[in-house]
Amino acid sequence: MQLKAQKADDIIGVWITEESKVEVYKQGQVYYAKTIEMDAPFDKEGKMKTDIHNRDEKLQKRPLVGLTFLSGFLFKNGEWVNGIIYNPRDGRKYRGKIELNEKGNFELTGYWGLFSKTVEWMPQQAENK
Repeated sequence: MQLKAQKADDIIGVWITEESKVEVYKQGQVYYAKTIEMDAPFDKEGKMKTDIHNRDEKLQKRPLVGLTFLSGFLFKNGEWVNGIIYNPRDGRKYRGKIELNEKGNFELTGYWGLFSKTVEWMPQQAENK
């Protein structure tokens, strides 16, 4: 359930996911998010994890920490829409939508065909409560 009175910049800040911290930021009227910290940033060999599943071989060596994975989100009618979600686990891009729920948590929904998946993130300040 979405909160009713949301302001466009309510999603800006740091959010806690299941395995990382992400920062949502704005450029012009468009919202983006990048990974700023990971619970396990290194692979089995002790090297920084990279974007190995990217379909563009030139991008496969870029580190996952610092990777912008949400892009193009616009605020319309109380939600952030028309965005692209890049999933480094499979190297694919999905259509996306963002809402804040009644608890003030971030809900990111990715769409592929007739299917969708929603994940929920907490604001960083809620982590210490």
